[in-house]
Amino acid sequence: MIIAALLVVALGLVVLVPKLGAGPQEPETERAEKNGELGAVGDVLGTVAASGPRESYHSERPLEDEAACVLEESGERGDCIVARSGYLDLLGRVWGCVLQGEGWVEIVLVSEASSGEGSDVAAWRMSAGDLRGLAGG
Repeated sequence: MIIAALLVVALGLVVLVPKLGAGPQEPETERAEKNGELGAVGDVLGTVAASGPRESYHSERPLEDEAACVLEESGERGDCIVARSGYLDLLGRVWGCVLQGEGWVEIVLVSEASSGEGSDVAAWRMSAGDLRGLAGG
């Protein structure tokens, strides 16, 4: 469960949500990285982001429908539980979930497509071995 929580925090740092207000602002992750504030979360974030998504695709379904399908499919697989799920931004344009299986965790993001038609889905999977390697153990 700690692994899932750590990955949710790391994932939250990856999703850059446009800030309300005037003028461009420096993303939180860049500010934190410059100040050296990310520590172990930064290591995990960097590794997950650098490896790219395990799976990514465009769906014709709207975000809400695609998120429901992700949850339904994970339930049908029977090899994992949904550790966390919900919207990752205040505007409801990015939804994510953390799936936890035997020795692995998967993060799935569903976002509105930039064209406004359908949604984009990306999934990252990490095994317990991957995390041990990051921790140096």
